[in-house]
Amino acid sequence: MPPPSYPPQPPHHQPGGYPGGGQWPPVPPSPAPLNAFAVVALVTSLVCLAPLGLVFGIVALRQISRRGERGKGLAIAGLSVSGAVLLLAAVLVPALDLKVWTVPARDDAGEVVREDWTTIDALDTGDCFTLDDKLPEKDSPSLFDSGVRVTPCDQPHRAELYASFALTGEEFPGRERIAALAWPRCAERFLDYSLDPAAFGRLQTYSFHPDEHGWLSGRRTVLCWAGRPGTARLDHSVRNDGADLTPAQHTFLTALKPLNVGSVLRPASGPRDDLAGATA
Repeated sequence: MPPPSYPPQPPHHQPGGYPGGGQWPPVPPSPAPLNAFAVVALVTSLVCLAPLGLVFGIVALRQISRRGERGKGLAIAGLSVSGAVLLLAAVLVPALDLKVWTVPARDDAGEVVREDWTTIDALDTGDCFTLDDKLPEKDSPSLFDSGVRVTPCDQPHRAELYASFALTGEEFPGRERIAALAWPRCAERFLDYSLDPAAFGRLQTYSFHPDEHGWLSGRRTVLCWAGRPGTARLDHSVRNDGADLTPAQHTFLTALKPLNVGSVLRPASGPRDDLAGATA
């Protein structure tokens, strides 16, 4: 072997500074931040908050264009879903006749001034309203949780609320017991509300009362209302406190009231089948 050269030469190194030679690999650029409004736009559109999704999507696209952020696809998707939901709602809502319950609009005297869908709890004495095309039968379930279409009494309607009273007790007495209590009290109170019921033709009294679930939640009120049997409608109030009567008419109807009460409360069965009821 040839003798080593003198002086010894240092080992050759490639520039860059890591074993094996070459330069450090280039560092990739950091990605642009994701626009938060783009994510929110898509999320709100998917959870049926289409108006918000539409607004957030527009804001996201403006920010992405100005800041160079990511999320344009998410924003466009949110806009597309929100637009489709709003378009579908615009087509279906008129066709389905969806009902939005509101607080009845009243004037200074407390009279209803326009037609609205509302809850039965929102009705006041003297309010006229419509349930549906069929009035409840004797064994119909409680309608206390239903909605009604309240309307001014000079417009066609099915019923009028004329009285209310509270029941007492802690335990639910049962539907039959409540109905037995409600019927005579509502019937008698109608004769206080309408002194001359015969002036309005054939009318029938009904009541809203709490079911067991309502009773346990604290409801104790019975609402009394009147309407025409069948599908006939009223176009005026059945309230008649005697203010428009002459003194002689008022005296006559006042004297006749006990007879009207007895007639209203008479049992459905005749004396041969229910002598005690007829006697009472």
